[in-house]
Parts: sequence; structure tokens; C-alpha cells
Amino acid sequence: MPDRRRALAECRVPVDPKKPTGCAAALVTAAVLLAGVAPPGATPARAEGATAAPPATTVELNRLEDVGGGCRLTLVVANPGPQRFEQLKLDLVLFDAGGVVARRLAVETGPVRPNKTVVRLFEAADLACAGIGRLLLNDVVACEGDTGPLTGCVDRLVTASRAAVPFER
Repeated sequence: MPDRRRALAECRVPVDPKKPTGCAAALVTAAVLLAGVAPPGATPARAEGATAAPPATTVELNRLEDVGGGCRLTLVVANPGPQRFEQLKLDLVLFDAGGVVARRLAVETGPVRPNKTVVRLFEAADLACAGIGRLLLNDVVACEGDTGPLTGCVDRLVTASRAAVPFER
């Protein structure tokens, strides 16, 4: 027990925070691990041969607008990465305020160039915007890059909404 108290007392000795040694280094390491953050200058560990995931492409429900008895949906697709999407066809499900499926749409949002944001408009005929309670990105029907079909596209997408209606994945 006395050794334990001495070790704790040693940890109370002021040290240079830029160059922790001994007990201070152990405390800094423990704090970093508990906080889940890396100390300054650290690089994330990766499995050997692993590659970084491509940056997420955001599909945002930007606006709902009543047009001629239907609802026009404005989607903003932001592609921050190097991947070109020749085709990016989304399976969207519109729910009413009670959570009942009101409409299902397959919409083409491509092509989307690398490092580019595009705006796409779609209409849900005979459905008033006030009748839409939520929008769901159900799946990606087709996803192709400049070299052919891409896999895992639904996992590359993140949804967001600026409209009063939530957009979920």
C-alpha cells in the first residue's frame, strides 16, 4: 500500500505538459483514451492495407413547394469527394403526418461531378406538401461511377433537411 501512495504522490508533481514523462505520461495517455480523442500531432491508427472511406455525399431536402396540386421537392446533392456519380438513382418514400406511406418515388440525382454540389427538382403529383410528414431514403436503386457500377452507395450517403419535414436514411 505505501508504494501505491508514493506513486500517487509522484503524479502530483508539476511537469511540463508538452513533454510528459513517467506517471504524467501515463495519466495523459489514460485521459486521451478515456476521452476518445488523440493528442496533438497524433495520427489515426489504421489496419495495415486499409484505405480511408470515401467522404460522405450529402442529400439534403432543401425545400417543399406546392405546385399545381402537387408538391415539388428540391434536393441538394453535395459530393465533396473525388468520386464521379454518372448515375445516382434514389428510392424515396414519402410518409404522411400519421406515418403512413403516401408515395414512393425513384428519382435520378446524377450525374454529380467530383467536388460539386447540384440541385435537383422532383414532383409528387396530386400530393400537397402539407400532406408530407417525413421523407425516407429507402435505398439506392442505381449507382454508377465513371468506371461502372459502385458498391455500398447507400452507406456513402448522408441525409439532411432544411425543410419542416425530416429526411431520414
